[in-house]
Amino acid sequence: MGLQQNQITELRAELEKQAIIDEVQEDQINKLEKELVKQREKTTFATKISLKVLKEIEKETRKQVTTAVIAAFGFLIALVWKDAITLYTNNFISFLKFPSPGSFQILYTAVITTFLSVIGIIVIGRINPTKEEILKQGLK
Repeated sequence: MGLQQNQITELRAELEKQAIIDEVQEDQINKLEKELVKQREKTTFATKISLKVLKEIEKETRKQVTTAVIAAFGFLIALVWKDAITLYTNNFISFLKFPSPGSFQILYTAVITTFLSVIGIIVIGRINPTKEEILKQGLK
């Protein structure tokens, strides 16, 4: 009977040790589950930020491509107008009877074109609202 008592005591001690080990492992599992939840939240947050950044990049890319296409059309229009302006400026120079060796005719064309362009820029600058005017209208 003493041997059985000894074995029972040893088994109880072993069961108590196992219960303590189980408790420690359960605590570790709970900590790991909490950490997993935190990591999932961080991942979700990072994913949301990444998606926002990607949307902003897409938006900015579209804006830049649109600007480039508009600039290309503007350049095409400028090339077409260049020929028309050159023709009519040459006719105007001939009408005014300016001395017109080839180099002077190009110089006259450049001066008159620059003058007309500056006037156009001034007119457009007065028509288009400035940044301050836009902000004032936005605040009203």
